[in-house]
Amino acid sequence: MTPPDGTTPPTQPGAATGNGTTDATTGTDNTQTRPSGNFGGGGGGMGSMAAGSLTTFALNRLANLQEQLGREVTPLPETSEETGSNTSSGTTDKTITVTLDGKSITFPDQDPLQQSGRVMVPVNAILEAMGAEVTWDKTAKTVTAVLNDQTLVLKIGSSTATVNGETLEIDAPAIIQNSRTLVPVRFISEGLGLTVDWDQTAAQVSLTSK
Repeated sequence: MTPPDGTTPPTQPGAATGNGTTDATTGTDNTQTRPSGNFGGGGGGMGSMAAGSLTTFALNRLANLQEQLGREVTPLPETSEETGSNTSSGTTDKTITVTLDGKSITFPDQDPLQQSGRVMVPVNAILEAMGAEVTWDKTAKTVTAVLNDQTLVLKIGSSTATVNGETLEIDAPAIIQNSRTLVPVRFISEGLGLTVDWDQTAAQVSLTSK
């Protein structure tokens, strides 16, 4: 049926024509004018990138900029976790070992660890290896170590200790870890008259008797 003015009504996109076919031309034109790139359908690509690896994208972009500026492209870490493993605090993932005059000291219950850039060791194991006499005051939470003519008194959580009655500030306060008292190896060793060397690469503390 034709409208009152005698014209033929426009065919709707995808609508059936009089011969039983659809108007493919109109439908195709609408598809071609649909926005692309970063609009409409292009947003799917950005979404998948955001869900994937924006870190890799940013690092690759930085490498491209270095190349465009004529600078040497430096190797970049793949993840932020790897970057964090090489921080200025000097932490290490290796097991820390301690030697006294070339002989290894064993720590059966608690391994040495690093805290705030300081190597902390179980006090009993380190002092017994040195041959010191150790006394623990549970009430006062103090450790007293006597070696030759040196007497060192250390209190858990305190930032000071005494060596032969003289009060000194320590690198890091003693802590309790897994029911073991850990002390800064450098302070307690030097306080008892030993020299201390730290090998960051090998994660090894070397103590030497004077």
